[in-house]
Amino acid sequence: MNVWIQSADFSTEEFQVDCDEACDLYQTHNWTAELVLQGTLSNDNKACCPPGIGFVSDEGHILHICPGEDEVLFHYHYPKEILGFFWKTQKSKTVEHYPKSSVAELIRKFYAQSWSEIENAGK
Repeated sequence: MNVWIQSADFSTEEFQVDCDEACDLYQTHNWTAELVLQGTLSNDNKACCPPGIGFVSDEGHILHICPGEDEVLFHYHYPKEILGFFWKTQKSKTVEHYPKSSVAELIRKFYAQSWSEIENAGK
């Protein structure tokens, strides 16, 4: 699966990893340093973004997780059929205040293609 880590300075690093490796990437990345960098760039009025890790499935689903100090925010973009198979549109969902302790489970659901469980996460 395509995975990327985006730094607060917009730089990215891409990976092709399995589920366990993806969970390890999330858990071992220095998110605290990324958040400090984001704060420094913001204070210096320089361009920055929330750091995060993202996943893209072959079916066009995208999961982007942005860790904060105590919780994460995640965006989930997914194709949705309208009128049967004739038209597809892209839907999205954003969840704020998602528990950090549940992120590995969320990543595992993405790898397992448990799309409806991700759609319902954070409710």
